[in-house]
Amino acid sequence: MEVPQGELEQLQAANKSFKKIIDSLENFKGQYFCENVEQTSKLLDVWTGIMAQTTLNYNISSTPEWMGGSSDKDRLRRLIEEEEERKRQEEEARVIQLELERQRIEREQIEAEQKRIALEKAKPPSHPSLAGRGRGRGRILRGRASSSTSSRTTTGARGRTSTLHIRKK
Repeated sequence: MEVPQGELEQLQAANKSFKKIIDSLENFKGQYFCENVEQTSKLLDVWTGIMAQTTLNYNISSTPEWMGGSSDKDRLRRLIEEEEERKRQEEEARVIQLELERQRIEREQIEAEQKRIALEKAKPPSHPSLAGRGRGRGRILRGRASSSTSSRTTTGARGRTSTLHIRKK
C-alpha cells in the first residue's frame, strides 16, 4: 500500500504541529512548577517567621519577671526619659565648658594686653624729643647777678623733660 505523497506531507506537518503543542505544554508545565515552588518557598518563610514570633512571645510570657505589656511601655518610657536627661546634661556641660574656655581666652587676652602696656611703660621713649637729650626747654633767669646757679630737671606732661636754671642770690 502506497500512501500518496501529498497525504504524507500533510501527516508530517500535523506531526510537527502536535510536537510543537506538546513542547509548549511541557514548557508551560515547567514554568507553572517553578512558580509553585517560589510561592511555596515564600509561604514557608512567612510560616517560619510566625513560628519564631510565637516562640518568642511564649518565652516572654512564661518568664516570671515579665509584668505585662504596660510594664514594658513604662520601662521604655523611663529609658527614653533617662536618655533625654543624659543628653540635656551633656549639652549643659558642653555649654559650660565653652563658656569657661571663652573666659579663659578673655583672661589671657587681658593679661597679654596688661603685659604689653607694662612693657611699653618700662622701655625708654624712642623719639629723640621725648628722650630728654639735646636742647632743652628750660628757662634761664636773668637780671640779678649771682655767683652760683643751680639747675633742676622736671618731667611734665607726656613724659617731656625740661631743665630749669635758677640763680641763687
